[in-house]
Amino acid sequence: MEPNLDQERRRAHELLDLLSAEKLNAVRSLLEVMVEPLARSLAAAAVEEEEITPETAAALDGARASLARGEGIPHEEILRELPRRSGSRSFGRRKPVPMSARSYPDRGQIVP
Repeated sequence: MEPNLDQERRRAHELLDLLSAEKLNAVRSLLEVMVEPLARSLAAAAVEEEEITPETAAALDGARASLARGEGIPHEEILRELPRRSGSRSFGRRKPVPMSARSYPDRGQIVP
């Protein structure tokens, strides 16, 4: 016989009311992890600061400008270039083309 959910909730609330502030905080943290483990882990994770070099900043600026000019590569084209994984239907059948061998006449030559 399954327990009545309303009864279970009431009993859990009764037990929570008996806990000290320290234990209540521990139970709250545990419940948060049980409800949303990824969000909790991300919230607790340390922020990694990585310095952006001038070269990287220039490359990012160039990429953003390229996208602003409409020179991005459509998602479907990228998927066609990815290797197909077994059991996956979202990838195309073509082998990926090395960046140095790609040429987009309407966008110019891509240089590694």
